[in-house]
Amino acid sequence: DAATIGCVWKNRVILNSTSTKGHIQISNAGSNTQFASFSSTALPAAGLRLRIGDPGDDITGLIPLGSALCILKRRSAYLMFGEDSTNFYVQPVHERGCVNPDSIQRTENDLTFLSHDGIEAFGYQNGYSMVPRSFSIEDKFHDFIKQTRLDTGDRSADLSIELSMQYQLSAARVVTSWYHDKRYFIGLPDRTLCMDIMSDGWTDTGYGYVRSAAEVRGWTLPETLFLVL
Repeated sequence: DAATIGCVWKNRVILNSTSTKGHIQISNAGSNTQFASFSSTALPAAGLRLRIGDPGDDITGLIPLGSALCILKRRSAYLMFGEDSTNFYVQPVHERGCVNPDSIQRTENDLTFLSHDGIEAFGYQNGYSMVPRSFSIEDKFHDFIKQTRLDTGDRSADLSIELSMQYQLSAARVVTSWYHDKRYFIGLPDRTLCMDIMSDGWTDTGYGYVRSAAEVRGWTLPETLFLVL
């Protein structure tokens, strides 16, 4: 099946599925192009197709995290453990998820991303708990997250509050993010915010919206971050 999200884990390619939402496709062991047409747990090297939780809840992230695979959905989060097709198993861990795949960054030992409640950090060092990281700047995300809920059809929020016209519905999925020098950056449609993960301090960078960012390392240049505005 076609896919929009993927990763490599346990010497396999893991993909979402655009035709069967809420499912993952796991390749045969050692192959990045061979996928099973049906699931078999009898053969260790065989590929699998697995439904992850509510099939109506889209998968937004597939990220290796320690020995586990973190599976983020819009309204939930799961961990997959095991070594091969005979013992892979999926464990639900949270009823909060990630609303935008482009917000996900590996920040040292955690994953940091945009949820329905703001920015969350999730990692194995804190027992796979989700830690809110944006209490101090919730107002910056309020309108953006409300618009994302509308755009994705998620009616879990109280939508009786008048929505700000600052963001158009077409911009609700427009997010960029990157991680540099122990700082997590997230670009919203009208601003780019930065969190120092050591202090949990936030600042508005003043960059406006950043479409993409790249870090360049070289023999003669110091570590440099180039921004494309």
